[in-house]
Amino acid sequence: MVKKAIWLFLLCFVAQVSEAQVTGRLGFSAGPTFGLTDDDQVLSQSFFTASRAGVQGGINGSFTFGERIWSRVDVNYSRLNFAFRQNANANFGVDMRWGMSNLELPVKIGFGGFLGSLRHREFIGLAYTLPLAFQADLELTGDSAAAWKPQIIQQYQSKGYLSYMAGMEIGTEFDNDGALFFGLSFRWNPQQQYSFQFDSQRFNPQVAATNGNFVMLEITYYLPRFSYWFKRDFTY
Repeated sequence: MVKKAIWLFLLCFVAQVSEAQVTGRLGFSAGPTFGLTDDDQVLSQSFFTASRAGVQGGINGSFTFGERIWSRVDVNYSRLNFAFRQNANANFGVDMRWGMSNLELPVKIGFGGFLGSLRHREFIGLAYTLPLAFQADLELTGDSAAAWKPQIIQQYQSKGYLSYMAGMEIGTEFDNDGALFFGLSFRWNPQQQYSFQFDSQRFNPQVAATNGNFVMLEITYYLPRFSYWFKRDFTY
């Protein structure tokens, strides 16, 4: 179903682009990420995971075809952060912060329009993710913490993978032809990418995991269009 929707979207996109005027611009984006954990986690004895704010930022190149068709390619660094805790028993506290760093290469295409003096864009896309690092910092509390002998077994995808994305942004253009947009996007991947197992003499083995899915809030500043600098439009 997802693939059929993407192909239909692409056909409409190509039909609209074929005779449109094309302008391009560079931009910079940044914003917080909120990672989502996997439903296949194995947690018990009052253990739980929670999302912690991460970050994503980078540069991008975007092209506008006519007034309404739009595409963008990004090169981003992203960081997803999570918490892993057990707080039912104050004498045996577990507080672990874990996360992963990635290199992201998203490609977006979409349609836009006007909302009063503002512009809005809705898009779908694909993102290639290359994992860079996985980190877990464990803190134990309680009188018997030293005797737990905890062990963390990490498993994560070292190869790159593709994920789907969808979102929207809304913003305005300035007199100098620059533009500022605020966006919201969602990243989805069906395969588990990161997991770890927490073993100790106090608790049963606990497994936390994520597919690398996340929600992101984003601020993007677009530089003036290429035609602004060269005093001409790029057309096909």
